[in-house]
Amino acid sequence: MNNISTHFLDDYNQEGINLSSIIEPLFLCRWNGRHSINGRSSHEIVEIHSKNTLLNKYQETNLFDNDPNSQLDLNRWIDFISQDNDFYNRPFINDNFEIERIK
Repeated sequence: MNNISTHFLDDYNQEGINLSSIIEPLFLCRWNGRHSINGRSSHEIVEIHSKNTLLNKYQETNLFDNDPNSQLDLNRWIDFISQDNDFYNRPFINDNFEIERIK
Protein backbone atom coordinates (compact mmCIF):
# COMPACT_ATOMS: atom_id res chain seq x y z
CA MET A 1 0.00 0.00 0.00
CA ASN A 2 1.12 3.54 -0.73
CA ASN A 3 1.14 6.57 1.48
CA ILE A 4 0.10 9.89 -0.06
CA SER A 5 3.42 11.40 1.02
CA THR A 6 4.84 9.44 -1.90
CA HIS A 7 4.07 10.96 -5.26
CA PHE A 8 0.66 9.47 -6.07
CA LEU A 9 0.75 10.98 -9.54
CA ASP A 10 3.08 8.12 -10.41
CA ASP A 11 -0.17 6.18 -10.84
CA TYR A 12 -1.36 8.67 -13.47
CA ASN A 13 -2.08 7.19 -16.87
CA GLN A 14 -4.52 7.69 -19.73
CA GLU A 15 -7.40 6.42 -17.56
CA GLY A 16 -6.75 9.03 -14.86
CA ILE A 17 -5.20 9.07 -11.41
CA ASN A 18 -5.50 5.93 -9.30
CA LEU A 19 -5.98 6.72 -5.60
CA SER A 20 -7.17 3.26 -4.58
CA SER A 21 -3.78 2.16 -3.24
CA ILE A 22 -3.55 5.06 -0.77
CA ILE A 23 -4.63 3.88 2.68
CA GLU A 24 -5.14 7.15 4.57
CA PRO A 25 -8.15 9.50 4.29
CA LEU A 26 -7.94 11.93 1.39
CA PHE A 27 -9.50 15.35 1.03
CA LEU A 28 -10.47 17.50 -1.95
CA CYS A 29 -9.39 21.06 -1.14
CA ARG A 30 -10.57 24.08 -3.11
CA TRP A 31 -9.88 27.79 -2.83
CA ASN A 32 -11.45 30.91 -4.30
CA GLY A 33 -14.60 29.43 -5.80
CA ARG A 34 -16.60 31.31 -8.40
CA HIS A 35 -20.15 30.39 -9.25
CA SER A 36 -21.62 31.10 -12.67
CA ILE A 37 -25.19 31.84 -13.69
CA ASN A 38 -25.70 28.29 -14.99
CA GLY A 39 -24.93 26.82 -11.55
CA ARG A 40 -21.42 25.62 -12.34
CA SER A 41 -18.53 26.55 -10.14
CA SER A 42 -14.81 26.77 -10.65
CA HIS A 43 -11.95 27.31 -8.24
CA GLU A 44 -8.57 28.95 -8.59
CA ILE A 45 -6.81 26.18 -6.67
CA VAL A 46 -7.87 22.52 -6.46
CA GLU A 47 -5.68 20.00 -4.61
CA ILE A 48 -5.95 16.54 -3.08
CA HIS A 49 -4.36 16.13 0.36
CA SER A 50 -4.06 13.90 3.37
CA LYS A 51 -4.11 15.70 6.71
CA ASN A 52 -0.30 15.56 6.84
CA THR A 53 0.29 16.94 3.36
CA LEU A 54 -2.21 19.74 3.99
CA LEU A 55 -0.50 20.62 7.28
CA ASN A 56 2.97 20.47 5.71
CA LYS A 57 2.04 22.72 2.82
CA TYR A 58 -0.12 25.27 4.66
CA GLN A 59 1.16 25.31 8.25
CA GLU A 60 2.67 28.77 7.76
CA THR A 61 -0.67 30.23 6.59
CA ASN A 62 -3.81 31.04 8.56
CA LEU A 63 -5.61 27.92 7.29
CA PHE A 64 -5.32 26.12 10.63
CA ASP A 65 -5.90 29.13 12.87
CA ASN A 66 -8.57 28.68 15.49
CA ASP A 67 -11.59 30.97 15.18
CA PRO A 68 -12.86 31.84 18.68
CA ASN A 69 -16.35 32.35 17.24
CA SER A 70 -16.48 28.86 15.73
CA GLN A 71 -17.21 25.62 17.54
CA LEU A 72 -15.36 23.56 14.94
CA ASP A 73 -11.92 24.27 13.52
CA LEU A 74 -10.25 22.58 10.57
CA ASN A 75 -8.04 20.26 12.66
CA ARG A 76 -11.00 18.95 14.66
CA TRP A 77 -13.12 18.56 11.51
CA ILE A 78 -10.39 16.52 9.76
CA ASP A 79 -9.93 14.29 12.81
CA PHE A 80 -13.68 13.72 13.12
CA ILE A 81 -14.36 13.12 9.43
CA SER A 82 -11.34 10.79 9.16
CA GLN A 83 -12.87 8.45 11.72
CA ASP A 84 -16.54 8.56 10.73
CA ASN A 85 -17.43 7.25 7.27
CA ASP A 86 -21.06 8.38 7.61
CA PHE A 87 -20.04 12.00 7.13
CA TYR A 88 -18.19 11.81 3.83
CA ASN A 89 -20.53 14.32 2.21
CA ARG A 90 -20.20 16.98 4.94
CA PRO A 91 -17.82 19.63 3.61
CA PHE A 92 -16.05 22.17 5.79
CA ILE A 93 -16.28 25.70 4.40
CA ASN A 94 -14.38 28.64 5.81
CA ASP A 95 -14.15 31.92 3.95
CA ASN A 96 -12.61 31.11 0.54
CA PHE A 97 -11.65 27.51 1.42
CA GLU A 98 -13.68 24.31 1.02
CA ILE A 99 -12.61 20.81 1.97
CA GLU A 100 -14.40 17.47 1.77
CA ARG A 101 -13.35 13.90 2.30
CA ILE A 102 -13.15 11.91 -0.92
CA LYS A 103 -11.54 8.66 0.33
